[in-house]
Amino acid sequence: GPTLVRREELSPQTEGNGHYRVYCYFQGGPERSFELFYMELDPHTANTSPGHLAQAQEYITVLEGELTVETGGKSYRLGDALGFDSTADHTYRNAGDERVTGLVINYYPG
Repeated sequence: GPTLVRREELSPQTEGNGHYRVYCYFQGGPERSFELFYMELDPHTANTSPGHLAQAQEYITVLEGELTVETGGKSYRLGDALGFDSTADHTYRNAGDERVTGLVINYYPG
């Protein structure tokens, strides 16, 4: 049946001295080949994530603010969405004065 998830009931995973927060709505596993997160990145901060599992793909949709994603030796300035191979290290950077929020899907084809 349906699974109801409320962000206020989730504990955030934090990195970067608490400047980067993700709330896991749905975890991956044998029954699910993806993970869904809500993310927040404070102004003038960045977070680097090590590469994920083989063939992993990441999709991010920015809800508020402007985010720069650095991956594969390139930099992408987002106001909308980006999908990329997330097997290599990648960095989310917020150079702006407002917090960035977004939705992140990690997909693990199998």
